[in-house]
Amino acid sequence: MRWAFSRPLDDAVAAAKIAQQGLKSVAMRQLAIAAIREAGEKHARDLAELAVSETGMGRVEDKFAKKPLLRRAAHRALSASLRRC
Repeated sequence: MRWAFSRPLDDAVAAAKIAQQGLKSVAMRQLAIAAIREAGEKHARDLAELAVSETGMGRVEDKFAKKPLLRRAAHRALSASLRRC
């Protein structure tokens, strides 16, 4: 015999399982974004040098100086995208 409240309880458990999977994917995405950001900061000068050598345009110092601005803009965009998930 099933109790009258078992159906809503089953539905709540099923919904919680689905929500937990969504939270896992957001957490993994946040970890990936943090790792990418950390790698970008660690290798900012190398990336600036590569950009200049590949394009033949600009100066390493100027590109290196722009990196913090780009990181902040990327962080804002990624944070906004995570909030929409």
